[in-house]
Parts: sequence; structure tokens; C-alpha cells
Amino acid sequence: MLKIRLLTYLTFLFSTLIGSSCHYGNEDSEKRQANIDFERSNGIESKDGVDTSSIIRLATDLTKDYIDNEISADNHYKDKQIIVQGIISDIKKGISGNAFIVLEGTTSNRSVQCYMKEIDGIDKLKKGDKVFIKGKCDGLWVNVIMSSCIRVGEFDK
Repeated sequence: MLKIRLLTYLTFLFSTLIGSSCHYGNEDSEKRQANIDFERSNGIESKDGVDTSSIIRLATDLTKDYIDNEISADNHYKDKQIIVQGIISDIKKGISGNAFIVLEGTTSNRSVQCYMKEIDGIDKLKKGDKVFIKGKCDGLWVNVIMSSCIRVGEFDK
């Protein structure tokens, strides 16, 4: 049973990666492996084996997609649940007191700004930490904005 489930999972993952490569160019094997490792280590599974409700994207790739074509990126990401993998460049509080984490983007003036749903555990994070954050993509407003975010994992600690 486990072998069948694993085979189903790998088949789905492979077809998803092939499909996303067609839309966004070739991702190198290290990025694909990071997605696979994240899914396995964080148990992102539904009753059928895989959570298909969230898109997994590197923060640098997400910002590049928005820089390259904001309309196309909105069609792919806006109002959808996304899991973003990235390196923390800043941790702040907004004017209204909402905590947010900034993940490095492709340039110094473009990043992913993740407004956190909960602040538990944020006090233990620091610049340079590598995290996975899940939230709703709200599109581009100087930075790519994500809301209702939760931290769902870390990598290479």
C-alpha cells in the first residue's frame, strides 16, 4: 500500500513539475528537490496523497514572475494559496501592529512581504533564516504581498 501511495505521489509530482517547467522555464534540480523535500518533511498530503490546493514557489521565482509580467503572474497566483520558500531579509511590525516577514526577492527593491496570521514563534526567527510560509497571494504592490500567512517549515537550519 505504501509503495502504491509513494508511486502515485511521485507520478503526480513529476507531472506537476513538468507542467510548471513549461510555464516558467526550466527550474534546476536543486529547486525541484527542495520542493520534494519540503512536501515530504512537512506532510503536505490530502487523503489522495498530495495537497493540490497550494502552489509551492521560491520567493525569488515569485518576484521574477511578477517583474516579468504582472498580469500573467496575477492570473497564476492572485487570490490563491501559495507556499513560498525563501530567506528572511526582515521581520517587522506594520503601522496597525500586524507582524510581517520579508523574504528576499530577485532584486533589492522587490521581495515577498508575508503578513502573518499569528505571531507565535516569530520572535525566534532572525534575518537569514530559511523558511516556508503559506498564505494567500494578494498580488504586487511594490513587493509581492501575501496575507493570512503561517510559517509551515524551515530548511537548511
